[in-house]
Amino acid sequence: MMPVPRATKQSRLEIASVVPEPVPSGAEGGLPRNDEAPERVTSDLRPQEEAHTLPSAYGADLVVLQTRDPRWIHAYWELLPSTVLRGREKLGQNEGPSAELVLRLHPEDSSRWSDVRLTPGSQDWYLEVEPDRAWFVEIGLKGSRGTFLPLIRSNTVRTPPDRPSDRIDERWGVLRGIDPAIGPTPYSMPKPA
Repeated sequence: MMPVPRATKQSRLEIASVVPEPVPSGAEGGLPRNDEAPERVTSDLRPQEEAHTLPSAYGADLVVLQTRDPRWIHAYWELLPSTVLRGREKLGQNEGPSAELVLRLHPEDSSRWSDVRLTPGSQDWYLEVEPDRAWFVEIGLKGSRGTFLPLIRSNTVRTPPDRPSDRIDERWGVLRGIDPAIGPTPYSMPKPA
C-alpha cells in the first residue's frame, strides 16, 4: 500500500490518484492469482472537481444581519458604487465629496444608535451587542456636519439571552398504558400489531 504524504495539503484528486483502485475478483470468485496481473477498474466513487463557483458579487444592494451568539452579530453586504455615488449627489457639494461610509447599529426598541466607520473595501463586520434584544443596521453616508443618509437597511435579528432559560416546561406528555398508576391521559399509544 502506498502512503499518502501530507494528505491534508493535497486536493481530493491528488489523494485519489495514489489510493489503489478496487481489484476485480478472479474467475472462480476468489482473489486473483499471484501470476495474473490484476485488471484496473474505474470507480465512480472518485471525487469530482466542482465545475461551479460562487460569484464574488451579485450586482445588488444588500445587507444581511445574522446572530452569532448572545453578544455578537455579523453583518455582510454588497453596496454598488453607483448607489454610493447617488448618495453623495444627494448630500450635495458641501458634504457629499467628504462623506464617509458608515454602518449604523440600531436596537429596535430604542432611538439611540452607534456608528462604525467602514474601511474601504470592507464587506462584512462583527458587532458586539447586548443580549436578548432585537437589532438592525443601516449602511449610509455620514457627512462632515453629521448628516446621515441611509443607503441600505438590513433585516432585524434578535440575540438570544446569555443565561439559561427562565421557562420551565411543567407539562410532560404521558402515554396511556405505560404505567397503570397514571390513569387516563389525552395521549394514547397504538396497539402492537
